[in-house]
Amino acid sequence: PLRRMLRDPFVGQAVLIAVPIAILAQGGAGRPQVVAALVATFVAGQAALAMTTRRIYARRRVSVSVGRLLVNVAFVASGRVVFGDAGNILALAYLPLVSVAASFGVRQALAVGAAAIALQGMVETLYRAEEGDALYRTLVFASVALLVGISTRLEVSRLHHARVRMREAVTDDRRRAKQIAGVESIGRILATDGPTDDALDRVVARVSSELGYRSVAIYLGGADRVVLGSQVGYHDLVEAFDGTRGIVGRVMRSGRPALVPDVKADPDYLEVDPDVQSEICVPLTAEGEFLGLVNVESTTHSLDTTDLRLMVAVADRLAAALIIGRERQRLTERADLFRHLHDFSEAVNGTLDPNELYRAIVRGVPRVVPADIAALVVLDRATGRYQLMAMDGVADEEYVGVEVRPGEGMAGRAIRDRALVIDEQFGRPSFAASVATAGDPALTPMQAAAVPLVREGAVVGAITVLRHDRERQFTQL
Repeated sequence: PLRRMLRDPFVGQAVLIAVPIAILAQGGAGRPQVVAALVATFVAGQAALAMTTRRIYARRRVSVSVGRLLVNVAFVASGRVVFGDAGNILALAYLPLVSVAASFGVRQALAVGAAAIALQGMVETLYRAEEGDALYRTLVFASVALLVGISTRLEVSRLHHARVRMREAVTDDRRRAKQIAGVESIGRILATDGPTDDALDRVVARVSSELGYRSVAIYLGGADRVVLGSQVGYHDLVEAFDGTRGIVGRVMRSGRPALVPDVKADPDYLEVDPDVQSEICVPLTAEGEFLGLVNVESTTHSLDTTDLRLMVAVADRLAAALIIGRERQRLTERADLFRHLHDFSEAVNGTLDPNELYRAIVRGVPRVVPADIAALVVLDRATGRYQLMAMDGVADEEYVGVEVRPGEGMAGRAIRDRALVIDEQFGRPSFAASVATAGDPALTPMQAAAVPLVREGAVVGAITVLRHDRERQFTQL
């Protein structure tokens, strides 16, 4: 309680006001005993008010502060009455009271200023009536009090605004530092794990939790189609975009980030959640290639350029991770290829028996170039005909040994053209005549590739590989 009383600003004012009055009493301007009693009562009264009005002050701040300031003003006025002309100097005590009141607020300044001017005018009228300058002196005092009150209020307002700006700056700095840390943590996740499904899930969770965006989605694909890779915060979400609609489609077509502060004002916006207020969509691009996009939406506030810059930084790290991940995948594929080539070489070099060699080839080829079916056509030098000598992935062994004429089927085209042949719609009408009825009668078109076997300028055969899934296209590798 004592510490709380000592921190009370009105008690401090009471003590400071009591000092000049006590000095005047000691100088013989009044009865010291009476003045001492008044001073002690005044300070004790403010101390008691400090203890009794604490809870009321929390609810009625203006009323309590005005009341206690008026108590101090009244005590200064009583001192002037007690000391008479000798107490004229006490009029100076009104000014710091007006200044303190102005620091509390406009209403406090008006109440205390009006009371001080009124009391000063009464005292001047009481003691200066004969000289006739009471009104003049009161007006001068009023103008000085007004100047002090306005100056103090302006300075307090300026300091308040400066404090608010400083608080906002500190808040922004903390937010920016948290955002930078969040972006760096996202970079570490991607650098450590690459753009795996689990890593993308962790990235969108980190963007949501640390960067403060409720709804986050990552789409992966090309400029003509993207598919949802990971998301957080959405209940209903479009699984894929083809670039023809929505803000996402606009970003896919233009390749430029989109900041939409008010989605209701954007004609391209596709409403999924009626609570969404703002959206940012940023493409994932690297080396001029479109790899996907990251999209964030806000339901609580309008996103701005700061949010856009932040999401561009996130998108840059995602795009870099996608490129690096793709290169890692390519390296892995090359490593697998070389390993399978080594195994293939060991398999085909492990026998001199032609029939076993043919079977080893068609079993080994699909391990090097993933395929569902593999077939080997070999030139019979005695007859000059090309014959189907082995197949893998089908049960039609009765077709082994049939003739394949140049230009017929995949193998025949490769033999005729002496070049690699690829057909993304290879179906029964394209079969060689000798195997036209092979396979399932309901066979659907397949991905097919055939390469001629050339030795010393002569085509000695062809290898054909086929895939049932036409989405699994043959790559350059």
